[in-house]
Amino acid sequence: MAGLIPIYFHLDNINSCHHLHVVSLPKQYAINFLLDKNYSKRAVPYHMAITYLTPKQHLKIKSSIMNTNNHLNKVFPFFDSLNKELSLGFYLVDTFSNYFEDSLINQNMVLIISDTSIKNNVATSISHFYRGQEIITKSVHHTMNIISTEAELFAIRCGINCAIHLQNVECIIVITDATPAAKQIFDISMHLYQLHSITIFKDLRGFFNKNPNNLIDFWDCLESVKWSPHTLVNRELKHLQIDPILPSKSSWEFNRKKECDFIINKWQMYFQASEYRGKNFMDLNDDNNQHIHPTYTKEGAWLKHFGLSNSLCAHITRLIINHAPIGKYRLRFFPKESIACLCGNYPIEMRRHILFKKSWNPKRESLKDITMFLEFNPGAFCLQDSILV
Repeated sequence: MAGLIPIYFHLDNINSCHHLHVVSLPKQYAINFLLDKNYSKRAVPYHMAITYLTPKQHLKIKSSIMNTNNHLNKVFPFFDSLNKELSLGFYLVDTFSNYFEDSLINQNMVLIISDTSIKNNVATSISHFYRGQEIITKSVHHTMNIISTEAELFAIRCGINCAIHLQNVECIIVITDATPAAKQIFDISMHLYQLHSITIFKDLRGFFNKNPNNLIDFWDCLESVKWSPHTLVNRELKHLQIDPILPSKSSWEFNRKKECDFIINKWQMYFQASEYRGKNFMDLNDDNNQHIHPTYTKEGAWLKHFGLSNSLCAHITRLIINHAPIGKYRLRFFPKESIACLCGNYPIEMRRHILFKKSWNPKRESLKDITMFLEFNPGAFCLQDSILV
C-alpha cells in the first residue's frame, strides 16, 4: 500500500538495468577491454575479451560480462561525453553567443513547425517549412524504440538538418510544443540525449560559419492554443501510418523503461494471487472505476489518497487488509470476546456489513468513497468500538 516494491523485484530491476550504465562509461574503464569490439568504444581488447570467443563459447559462458554484452547488443549508442562539441572553449553557445536571439520575420527566414507521435514504438516526426505565409517543403522522419522526449528532440534535429540545406536562409525559427525537450539540446552535461545535441551542434556550427548574419531562435507553441499551422501538422501526423521495421535496436532510456515496466507488470501479476497479498485484502477501484494495481510512482496507488492523515491512514489500512478490531478478527485471534455486530442483526461483525449498513450508500468499492466513509465515521475500524454516525 505504501508503494514499496518487494525487495526481490527491486534487486531484479537493478540487475537488469545496471548493464545499461556501461554505455555511459568512458573507454578507459576496464570493462570496455573485456567487451565485444562493437561495444568497447575503440579500446584495445584484452586477449581474453568476448570479441575473441567462438560462437560455441558465447553460448556456453554465463557471466555478468556476457549479460552486459548481450544487453548492449539491443541498445544503440547515445553517449559521447568526450566529443569536441561538448568541450570547454568550443561549446556552440559560447562560440556563437550572438546567434541565438529574437528576429523579425522576413523572406530569408524559415519557420520550422514540427510535431511528433509514437505509435507501436514507431516515433514519427513531420515538419512543415514556411517562408513567409507559404509552405515551401515538408519532411517526414521516423525511428523506433525511443521515448517521447527523444522523439521531440528527434523532430527538432531533423527539422534543423533540413532547414540548413535550403537556399537563401539566414534565420531559422523552430516552433515547438516541447520546450523542455528543446532545453536538453544545450545541456552539456552527460545526459541521455547527447547524440541529438551533438548532431544539432554540428549542423548549427556549419550554418553559423557560412554567414555571420545567420541566426536561430526557438518559439514555444502549446497544442492547446490550436494555432492553425501547428494544427495542420498535428492532423497530418494522426493520419500517417508507418509500419515498424524489425529487428530494431532501442535507445538507452527506452530499454531502461522497458525493463522497469516488465518488473512492475510482474509485481502486479503476483499481486493478483491471494497467497501473495493475503486472502482478506480488499479490491478497490480508482476514480475511473478500474481496479487499483500496485505501483511505486506518484506516492503509490493507495497512499496518495489518504497519506496526509496518520489516523485516517491507519483506519483505511486496517479496513483494506481486514486486520481491524471487528467480530471476524476477534473470532480468529480473541475467540472468547464478543464477535456479534453492534446492531444485533448479525452473529459475526464483518467488514462488508460495516460498510453497507448505513442508509447512505455510495459506491463502497471505490477508494475515494471508502476514504470519505471513514472521514465521516472516524470511529469505524479504530482500536476502540464506536457507533457509526
